[in-house]
Amino acid sequence: VRTVEAHELWIRQLTVNSAQTLLATGSDDMTCKIWDAQSGQLVRQLTGFEERLPRYDYPNKLFACAFSPDGRHVAAADEACRVIVWETENGREAARFDAMGFFKADWDRNNHPYGGIRCVAFAPDGRSLALAGMENTDVAIINGKAMVQNFDWQTGRKNHELKLGSNIQFECLAFHPQSEWLLAAPGAGGAGAIYFLNAAQPRVLKEAPATMQTFAMTVNEASDAFYTVGRGKALKWEIPA
Repeated sequence: VRTVEAHELWIRQLTVNSAQTLLATGSDDMTCKIWDAQSGQLVRQLTGFEERLPRYDYPNKLFACAFSPDGRHVAAADEACRVIVWETENGREAARFDAMGFFKADWDRNNHPYGGIRCVAFAPDGRSLALAGMENTDVAIINGKAMVQNFDWQTGRKNHELKLGSNIQFECLAFHPQSEWLLAAPGAGGAGAIYFLNAAQPRVLKEAPATMQTFAMTVNEASDAFYTVGRGKALKWEIPA
């Protein structure tokens, strides 16, 4: 239908608002851009991240972005584990905070840190923001626990935290529309499992063995199934009652 030259560097994330009228893209050029879904025209460019990592002579990356359920806000997170939330309508910055539990700033072997935030998701009520990725414990390889943190994004206060598994990294997050649970799927480091998490507290409700690394995930409108995409394969999963 259309091709748009959107960013100068890799696009790490693309997300759609609930009304399906806007797209947001996050890129290693350290911008988050909002696009009109019908015309493909650029609506707004959002900035505020550092181009290079603190204490390291290494480029920063913008790994994740997400719209709030009501579409009024869009959030993005970078490799330095800074989160910025903007107002969609005018591009004004609404909040920023750091989730430094994901960031190992003391490591300088290979000249850059590992781990970090890889995905973000607003809760259905729009008041909290879930972050997921990995708390890495070894700079040389992917070695550590997958981690999810939940924040009150307006104040930057962390509500709770959960660490799971070994040598895996969460790549995808999705909330149930009624906040009953939060889905977290692993990517780099191994297949692991698909985790159904309690949305209000750090607790695993159910695990489903994953047969592949997951790099994209979405829940259907009826919330009775979700879809995952990995290396050369797409899967449909039924959601247990």
